[in-house]
Amino acid sequence: MGSDFTFYVPTPGQIAQAQRYVLSTGVTPNPALTKMLSFFPQPTGFKGSTGTVAGSVKDKNDVDSFIVKLDQIIGLREQLSGRYAYASSQQVFPLGGLGSGAGSRLPDFAQQSPTRVQVVSISLLSTLSAQKVNEVRFGYSRYRTWFTPN
Repeated sequence: MGSDFTFYVPTPGQIAQAQRYVLSTGVTPNPALTKMLSFFPQPTGFKGSTGTVAGSVKDKNDVDSFIVKLDQIIGLREQLSGRYAYASSQQVFPLGGLGSGAGSRLPDFAQQSPTRVQVVSISLLSTLSAQKVNEVRFGYSRYRTWFTPN
């Protein structure tokens, strides 16, 4: 699975124009930020648009999950139920995220986010009389994720 996209990058002329403007305001461009521009590929004019490069990246969202359900009738008046759900996923988003404007537009700075989710619930249903029932529930969930660059 992947995503084809048009990668918009500043042309050398646009970079020079921006640097001239910054210098005209009395500010010296930060050399470290200027050096970061070398990470961008050279624009080729993809599909006739100035300052563009064709690109294709490999997104990945690999999920394994399962659910266990147990139901037990305890006598004539009580029922015990339990549920456990588990999911583990490995996600890679080469452009830093799925949302518009999220993360880096440089494929070398892919965002990886392994995730694990666990949910457990228990309930006890008791019939107190022909008109009354009582249910006691307990639930716990855990969501763990972390983000790392490529």
